[in-house]
Amino acid sequence: MSGNEIIPLLIMAAMLTGVAIYVSQPLLRARSESLFVDDFEETPLQPLLVRKDSIYSAISELEFDYTTGKLSIDDYNDLREKYAMQAAEVLKEIDEFEAGGNSDHGRKRKTACPDCGFNILKEDRFCQSCGTEIT
Repeated sequence: MSGNEIIPLLIMAAMLTGVAIYVSQPLLRARSESLFVDDFEETPLQPLLVRKDSIYSAISELEFDYTTGKLSIDDYNDLREKYAMQAAEVLKEIDEFEAGGNSDHGRKRKTACPDCGFNILKEDRFCQSCGTEIT
C-alpha cells in the first residue's frame, strides 16, 4: 500500500474508535447504586391511578373490539356500562382522596411527586420520573 491509501484508513479507524468509545460510555461508566433504589414510594393515591388507567385501557379495547365487529351491540352496551360505573367509582375515590387533605400539593413542595410518588428534592421544579411540574 502506498502512503496515499493508508491515511484515509487511519482517519477512518480513528473515527470508528471515537464512535465506539462514545457509544460504549454508558456501559463503561460506573453506576451509582442508589440511582433508582428507594426513589419510588407508593402513595395511597398510586393504586387508584393504576386502577383508573386499567379501566380506561379496557374501555379503549372495548371500543376497538366493537368497531372491528368482534362484539354485538348488546354486549358492547353491557360492558361499556360496567366499565363506566367502575371508572366513576375510581374517579370519585380519587376526588375524595385529593379533597381529604392532599389538596394543598399545588401550594407547597413535597418530597414525593403528587402524581407518581417518586422522591424529589425540594428545589426540583419537575419530577424526574413522570415530568410533572412541581409547584
